[in-house]
Amino acid sequence: MQATMEQARSLIATIQTIAKGNDDNIHATIENLRVATGDLAQLSDGLKDRPWSLVRIRQPKDRKVPEPNSSLHSRHQPIDILQEVFVVRELDG
Repeated sequence: MQATMEQARSLIATIQTIAKGNDDNIHATIENLRVATGDLAQLSDGLKDRPWSLVRIRQPKDRKVPEPNSSLHSRHQPIDILQEVFVVRELDG
């Protein structure tokens, strides 16, 4: 029984020595895991916002809303068109 206790104490001392020697490595590993977890969270958020980025290099261009066509002049605003109609009527009548 005494021999078993001495072996256990020796084993515990050896494990403590190994753990203390690798303390810096353990802390570095934990820090690397923390950074990697943050990077994965950013990647996940980015893919939620821009799922096409998995297949496309660039973001697709925004679509332009088509402008309504006017029967008189497509470049005029409705107010301009009304003013032209009134001017024509004044000249005619």
